[in-house]
Amino acid sequence: MSLLATMLVAGTLTGHAQFTVNTTAKYGATNTESVKLSDVATAFGVTAEQFATDYTAWVEAAKAENKEAADAFPMVVEITNDNGTYPNDELGYTAGFNGTYWMTTDGTPIAWGVEGFAWFIEHGIDADEDVLYFTIGHNSAAFDETTGGMAAVTLNWKYSGKTVTFAVKLTVEPKPVVEGIETEWANVNVVGTQEFLVAQQPDASWKSTTVSEALNEELFTKLGLDKDVLADELELRLYVREFNFSTDEGTYGWTGLLNNNFTANGVGFWFGATTGTTDEDIDTEYPECASRGYSANCNFFVEGIEYDGETFNFSIGQYPGRCKENKDYYASLYVMNGNKAYELKITLHIDEQEVIEFGDMTQVGQQTIDLVGEVAKSGYPQMIFTVDLDDIATTLGIDQSEIDYHVLADETSLYTGGPTADNDGWYMTREGYVGSWGAGDPFFILYPNGKSDKTTLALGQYGGQLDAEVGDKFTFKLFVLNEAEYYLVNVVFTVGEKEPVTGRENWKVVDKQEYSAQLISSEGYDQTEKTQMEQERIVSVLGTDTYKMFALTEPGNLDPGTFAEPGSLSGPPVGFWMSKDGIDGLWNQNNSYGVGVTASTGVLSWWSIPDANAVGETYHDTFFLVNESNGNMVQLTLHVSYVDVKTSLETVGEEDVIIVLNDDFYDDGEGYYYVTNDLSGALEVLEMDESEVESGEWYVAGTTGVPTVKVDDFNSIEVMFNAEGRNVRADADDAVFGLGYDYAANTPRFVLEFPEVEPTADMYFKTAAAYVYEGKAYVFNFYIYGEDTYTGINNVNVANNVSNMVYDLSGRVVRRDATVEGLSRGVYITNGKKVLVK
Repeated sequence: MSLLATMLVAGTLTGHAQFTVNTTAKYGATNTESVKLSDVATAFGVTAEQFATDYTAWVEAAKAENKEAADAFPMVVEITNDNGTYPNDELGYTAGFNGTYWMTTDGTPIAWGVEGFAWFIEHGIDADEDVLYFTIGHNSAAFDETTGGMAAVTLNWKYSGKTVTFAVKLTVEPKPVVEGIETEWANVNVVGTQEFLVAQQPDASWKSTTVSEALNEELFTKLGLDKDVLADELELRLYVREFNFSTDEGTYGWTGLLNNNFTANGVGFWFGATTGTTDEDIDTEYPECASRGYSANCNFFVEGIEYDGETFNFSIGQYPGRCKENKDYYASLYVMNGNKAYELKITLHIDEQEVIEFGDMTQVGQQTIDLVGEVAKSGYPQMIFTVDLDDIATTLGIDQSEIDYHVLADETSLYTGGPTADNDGWYMTREGYVGSWGAGDPFFILYPNGKSDKTTLALGQYGGQLDAEVGDKFTFKLFVLNEAEYYLVNVVFTVGEKEPVTGRENWKVVDKQEYSAQLISSEGYDQTEKTQMEQERIVSVLGTDTYKMFALTEPGNLDPGTFAEPGSLSGPPVGFWMSKDGIDGLWNQNNSYGVGVTASTGVLSWWSIPDANAVGETYHDTFFLVNESNGNMVQLTLHVSYVDVKTSLETVGEEDVIIVLNDDFYDDGEGYYYVTNDLSGALEVLEMDESEVESGEWYVAGTTGVPTVKVDDFNSIEVMFNAEGRNVRADADDAVFGLGYDYAANTPRFVLEFPEVEPTADMYFKTAAAYVYEGKAYVFNFYIYGEDTYTGINNVNVANNVSNMVYDLSGRVVRRDATVEGLSRGVYITNGKKVLVK
């Protein structure tokens, strides 16, 4: 559609946008519109060349995950709608860099996949064409099929001390409808078949083959379709049979329905073998494949499908490493008209890999590059090295432009397929053979400056995949060929001692804080939660608002010398993917969640890893916010709980529970310490009948006193805490004591156990749990004393929030106000002190 681009007065906002970008898109389509780059530069008061230079540097810095470098360029893009303004460094996960934001229809930034995500804007430049372009796309499910819809937002672009505004409006046309398509497979009449056979070598890259063939004339006659109609309506008439790939009992198989839900680019589908999901399952002749969402269980894709009135066109390619040599994989598309279907059967044949045997060739030269480095625990670190091209060219008698590298396919042959890593590179096994990212191979070799620079290469690691010791060596051979001769470049990587981290000797914890989030495991990598930290307090104790976030590299090791520096998640805030044992990890389903922090605002952003965590999973991990200039650290404890539905709890009451580690509290028969408590106080405040007592739920509140993590086993005394009172996994190394509530005892009671340690007289612990009913929480604050600590309680400030409670010496609450008047003779505890009533 046409673009209206009108420039108003530069530099000063007058209530109207300086540039207007209007686009009308087909339902589910993406459009690109543009304005003149020179006009935008003029509005900023700079030359087009200067703007293009700064813009390109900004983008490259961000893509290289160098947040500091990206922040150094004075460019900020904000979103403004009726609800406010959103700076780009607070937006979290977006659809990519280049100013890409997923938003709701009213323009509020949101994560892709989160309920309400509707459309996105991405910007880029083409300096040669004098173009600043905006690519605008949408989630078709967010717009009504029959009526379409509209979305609009204003972008505030700040640069060179000025602000230029862009009013962006998207109009989505209604989805065209072809009436009468039969989607019940049992009622469909297949009137013919046309077969397409494509042969490819096994491929570990994403390259594809383009197919263009005429459609059978009988397709049109038997379906009663005109060619022009099919050209206009192919995406509305192209269906696949629906398959349920769930492995739950009784659900795996064809559903009996047809759909045209595209799962690959454009009009296209990913296909996976229906015979199973493992390599053994699909190692059969002619496995039929069915449409499925993109995943590592796919085998091939067919995309870019179109009919131009003369030829049927599509691209077909493999999921790296999922197709076997000498095997056929096929899938069927159906062109529909009413209850008639014409089958387009597409078969992908995988040839044997072309082989270059080098055993009979003559080696005429060699050079060796020695590299020493650490085993990477995370990220994708690279070691740059250079190759002497002069020696290679002279020895082989070829021009440097003819030099091309080959890597090993196996012991005797060279790999002849496409690239398996970025920048025309290859993933490599530890044995030095070509591999793939999907297989978790630990190394890669690539051209960091692009393939045009054959002198400069990089050996990199896929962090967390290499199991090796100091002194282990790994050799990667690069072959350059000239007829029957070859030149060998040996790249030898030796695992060295870990370099000591310096400059952290005086780092010190000056504050401790705790935050929590509820996450839902979903099909998308959603930014499912944001938490505002106590930014003013953090800045005050650290002395800066440009702090960094660090994570642990070893479970429980709080030595700053081992901390992991932040990498980049999917969006601007830098942070970490966390492994399930609480250390810096990588994106994959072996890890638990992602977290990042925007230092300028103190916003924590949380990401869930789809299907990696079951409802009820909980994580309690340690991070540090650090001012590297003075060494001040804020220690963060982040609590994550995976739930099926997010809940917001209102704390309506609290009560203190004291347990002393002496014989008065000890049940020798059960081996537990206990405090009798019938929950009457909680029942009263929560307005529950005694008969409903077991219908309440338990949440762990930890040291914050704020209920965060629901626990299903509090009545089995399996909820574990560490010495700081934080809830931890039952098998955690720092687990000290367990708490629970025993409904089944003759007299209901809280129960405490020490499964791994022997209680001592000088112990003291504080933690909390909450009894919850219908969204309201009643908090129990637990104070656990060794006998010596308890004896000296007059010198202990138990807690500021116990002043409304009176306890007997068994820790039972006897009154909910701070007076002892009228109580029977004895010793009581109130306000942290013993009081004698005579």
